[in-house]
Amino acid sequence: LSAEAIDLLVEIARHPSLAADPEAITLYLPDGESEGGDEGPGNEGGYVLQIGQEGPRALLGRNLLSQRVARLAALLESEESEITDSRWIDLRYADRSVLRTEPVSG
Repeated sequence: LSAEAIDLLVEIARHPSLAADPEAITLYLPDGESEGGDEGPGNEGGYVLQIGQEGPRALLGRNLLSQRVARLAALLESEESEITDSRWIDLRYADRSVLRTEPVSG
């Protein structure tokens, strides 16, 4: 793993809402960084965290990762229904999080 990916894993471990069940979190590396070709869908925009089997995927991007993980942890701790029902949480924007609750049609 790259130093950036290791730092990201350390940051995830710092937040109880993300570290409570380490087996429930899957980290997908940005395209081209995975040695085994285990890139997940949608990670062309950077790092992606899959939360649980049915939980949302959080698109973290490639920059400001520690701040984005902290925002994700705060969102998950808020327990708002929009968060728990989300399929995607896009955290690449500095001033907001974009939620997708239903699959894109078409």
